[in-house]
Amino acid sequence: TTYAKLLNFVCTHFNGKLQGVLKIIGLSSSKKTTVKILQDVSGIVKPSRLTLLLGPPGSGKTTLLKALAGKLDKNLKVSGEITYCGHDFTEFIPQRTSAYISQHDLHYGEMTVRETLEFSRRCLGVGSRQMMLEELLRREKTAGIVPNFDVDAFMKIVNYLKQIAHIMDETLVISLLQPAPETFDLFDDIILLSEGKIVYQGPTENVLEFFESMGFKCPERKGTADFLQEVTSAKDQLYYWFDGNKPYRYVPVTEFVSAFKSFYIGKDLFEELRHPFDKGGTHPAALERMKYAISKWELFRACFAREWLWMKRNSIVFVFKTVQIAIMAMLASSVFVRTKMESGQMEGAAKYGGALFFSLNNVLFNGLPEIAMTTMKLPVFFKQRDLLFYPAWAFALPIWLLSIPVSLMESGILSIITYYPIGFAPGACRYHE
Repeated sequence: TTYAKLLNFVCTHFNGKLQGVLKIIGLSSSKKTTVKILQDVSGIVKPSRLTLLLGPPGSGKTTLLKALAGKLDKNLKVSGEITYCGHDFTEFIPQRTSAYISQHDLHYGEMTVRETLEFSRRCLGVGSRQMMLEELLRREKTAGIVPNFDVDAFMKIVNYLKQIAHIMDETLVISLLQPAPETFDLFDDIILLSEGKIVYQGPTENVLEFFESMGFKCPERKGTADFLQEVTSAKDQLYYWFDGNKPYRYVPVTEFVSAFKSFYIGKDLFEELRHPFDKGGTHPAALERMKYAISKWELFRACFAREWLWMKRNSIVFVFKTVQIAIMAMLASSVFVRTKMESGQMEGAAKYGGALFFSLNNVLFNGLPEIAMTTMKLPVFFKQRDLLFYPAWAFALPIWLLSIPVSLMESGILSIITYYPIGFAPGACRYHE
C-alpha cells in the first residue's frame, strides 16, 4: 500500500515535468486538446453551514474543491476570481486559512492519532483542523470500518462535522459520491454539479422542489442523492418524469442551469452575488496572513521531536544495521587478516587497497535502507510543505543531525573490529589517517 501511494504521488506530481522533457527531445506530440472542467460556476459558500458537493464522476467536484482551497494546478487556465470575505488570495495565506482534505491518506504510519494531532497543533495552530478531520477518518479506518464505511459510523462523522460547522462557525464543503439518505439529511446546503456546471445551490430541503418545478419527481423509495445524480443524465432522466399533461423530452444540463437562475432560491443567490461583500465586517482572525504559525526555532523543535520519535519506532532497523556491519567487519578481518607489505612490494599495497575498498563499501551499502525509508516519507513531506506546516529545511535538518551519531557509531564499530586484525598502522597517532 505504501509503495502504491508513493507511485501514485510521483505520477501525479511529475507527469507535467515529464511531458515537458519529452516535448524538448521531440518525443511528445504537439497537439493539445482544451477541456473545460468547470464552466460559468458562481456561488456562495456560507459559514456555519455543512455543504454537500454532489455530482456524478467527472463532473468537476475535485477541481472545484481545489479551486476553493487555492490548490489548482498552475498550468490550468482560470478565469474569474474566488474571494474569502471579499478578500482575494493575494491578501491572505489560503493554505493556512482553508484546508483541502484529499481522499489519499498520507501520514507517518509509525505515529499514533494523538501524536499526529500533537505535531499538527505545534506546527499549525488554526490549520490543525485539517489534521483533526483527517485523523478522525484515519481512526475509523484503523477500527476496520473501511474500505466501506459503516452507515452508523459515517453518520457519526458527518454529524460531528456538522457540530463543528455550527458551533465554531466553520465553513465545510464535503464531496460524496453516493451518500445514504440518513447522511444526506444531515447536510444544510447542497451544490449539485453536472457536466462542469452548477445545477442547484441552496438548502437541501428545497432541492426536490426545484426539480418538481421542472417536471421531475423523486420516487418514494429512491434516495435523494441517487435521484439528483441521475435526473440530469440522458440515460436515466426519463424514469423520473411525472408530468402526465406534457410529453417527455430530454432536458439538458444547460436548461437546468437557466431554470435555476429563475427559481426563487437562485434569484436570491445571484442577487446576493451582485453586491460586493463588506470587507470591514471581517473578523481579524478569519484570515491567516502569516506564512507559518510559529517561529523557526519552534518549527525545528517540532520536526526534530517527530524525527526522533520516528527513529525510536524504527529502532529495529538501526539495530539490524549495526549487527550487520559488525558481522561484515569480522568477515573482512578474516579475509585480510594480518596483511603485511614489504618494502618495494605492490602486492601488499593491493591487499590494503582491497581492505579499504571493502570497508568503505560496507559503510555505503549499510546506509541504503535509510534512503528507502526517507523516500517513503517524501509524499508526507511534500503534502505538509505545501500546506505550510514547515519549510523544507525544518524537515531535512533533523534528519541530517540525527544521522551523524548513527554514522559515527557504525564507522567506529567497523574501524575497531577491522583496524588491528587487518594490520593497518599500529600507531595510535596514525589511526585518524
